[in-house]
Amino acid sequence: MTAIATAVQFATDRDHQRRTLSRQRAERLLRLAESLPAGDRALLKQVFEHGQSAAEIARLAQQNPQTVRRRVRQLLRRVESPMYRFVAGHLDMLPRELQPTARRHILEGLSLRQTALATGQTLHRVRRHRQSIETMSRFL
Repeated sequence: MTAIATAVQFATDRDHQRRTLSRQRAERLLRLAESLPAGDRALLKQVFEHGQSAAEIARLAQQNPQTVRRRVRQLLRRVESPMYRFVAGHLDMLPRELQPTARRHILEGLSLRQTALATGQTLHRVRRHRQSIETMSRFL
C-alpha cells in the first residue's frame, strides 16, 4: 500500500470512528434528556436526533441563532453533570423530602430561589436539600 493510500485509509478510519463516537454520544444525551422538561427535551432532539442546526431551529422559533446555541450548551452542561445523571437515575430512591428539590432544581433547571417558590420551601431548606443531593451524588 502506498503512503497516500495509507493516509487516506487512516483518515477514513478516523472519520468513521469520530462519527461512531458522535452517534454514541448523541444517543447517550438523548437518553439523559428524557428527564428534562418537554421543551428542553424537544430542543435537544431537534439537534441530536433530527440533525437540525441552531440556525434552522432559530429561524423556525423566530429566535436569534446565538440564543439557541447558548441554550443547547446550557442543556448539555446540565445533562452531562454528575448530579443530573445521579438524580435522573435515582429520583425515586431519594428521600421523599428531597425529591421536589431534585426534580425542580436539578432536572428542570430552576434556580434555587425559583425552586423555593415552586415547592413552598424556604431558600435555606432548598440549599440544604441541594447540598444533600450533591453529597449523595458523589458517593453513589
